[in-house]
Amino acid sequence: MCIRDRPGQLANTLFWQAVLGVETGRPEGHAVAQECYEISREINNHVLQHLGLIALARWELVKGDTSAAAGHLAEASRLHAILGIPVLTAYQAYAESMVNRSNGDFDNALRVLAKGVEALQQSHHRLFANVLDSERGHTLRQSGDLDGANEIYRRTIDEWLDLGNRAAVANQFECFAFIAVAQGQNERAARLFGAAEILRETLSNTMTPAEKEEYDTHVTALHEALDEDTLQTIWKDGRTLDMDSAVTYALELS
Repeated sequence: MCIRDRPGQLANTLFWQAVLGVETGRPEGHAVAQECYEISREINNHVLQHLGLIALARWELVKGDTSAAAGHLAEASRLHAILGIPVLTAYQAYAESMVNRSNGDFDNALRVLAKGVEALQQSHHRLFANVLDSERGHTLRQSGDLDGANEIYRRTIDEWLDLGNRAAVANQFECFAFIAVAQGQNERAARLFGAAEILRETLSNTMTPAEKEEYDTHVTALHEALDEDTLQTIWKDGRTLDMDSAVTYALELS
């Protein structure tokens, strides 16, 4: 029996493929999310419908259409009211917070994230709890609360290390670097960007489109703040750091 003969399993597989597509920027991911949703509707599986709508919302965010994303999330919210499953509360909160953050509505982003964190306390989902905590850090940072963001990143980077998610560690290096750029600590930022770059290369890991956009903005600012020789020397120095040394550097000076 092939997987197409088991539509529930197929829809679940398509959901995770769609999420992976969001994280890697694969254009076919939107069609995969749409197929997940359509199959789940055909078999009347509300849980998978909810997941499909979350995946579609995240894809609309990748495309920059926050209005379409909000529409998918409104439909997902109606399903969630029926289901009341804690981990789905967290998925919903994560996607809603990203829409709010994209719209500059940081207060509501933090409010829905708090709901997601509370829901996960019932399910003990350690990895996704750290995802939500990291998202809180991103929201605080973009709202201008650099100290609050820094406090969260100091906690989440240790958790990512413990969970073995080295790609997330690279992202945290970049977030510490973003804070350093905002605070005028340009040499620190360059060294952290170098450490993040070599780690991503080692993992063959790429940024999401949203991550790349923010990254490019901060790196451009760094090129404007430092002369090219200084920037390249310090950046290369960051590339010589192994992951543990880079973590120590990030935490010692943050």
